[in-house]
Order: sequence, then structure tokens, then C-alpha cells
Amino acid sequence: MSYEISIESLNNSQLLINMLSDTPFFKSRGEVRRCIENKGLYINDVGIVNINTIFTKSSVAIGYVMDIGKNNHKITIKFTK
Repeated sequence: MSYEISIESLNNSQLLINMLSDTPFFKSRGEVRRCIENKGLYINDVGIVNINTIFTKSSVAIGYVMDIGKNNHKITIKFTK
């Protein structure tokens, strides 16, 4: 399953938890937090371990890929212009 997020739609600075809780894959911020704590979130194959990660427009580039989950239940989010 895949999903696209426009870089232009991102706020200047926001917590990754808040951004992901607005996608259809998570029901709450708590669910996003648990995903990060269980090492189930990767951006360009780098694991995210800090639940207070701040996302900015300048911190991502077109083509960045965020993977959620492991193995058979992987969801891919691609960043587009």
C-alpha cells in the first residue's frame, strides 16, 4: 500500500507524530508513538527512534520514502512536489 504527501502541504515545522496522525494509516498520535517505539518507522531506510522528531519542509526532498511497518504489512509514503 502506498500514499503520497505533498511537501508543499507540510507546515514549516511540525512533529512527525502530528503529521502521521493526519494520514489514514494511524488512528491517533499514540498509535504513531507506538510504531516509532517498536522500530517500525523508516525514512530512506534509516530508522526513526525519537518520538519528538520534527519535520520541516527543508528536511525532506522530493522522492524521500517513508516506510511504516515491517515485512508483509509495509506501507510506503512518498514525498512529492
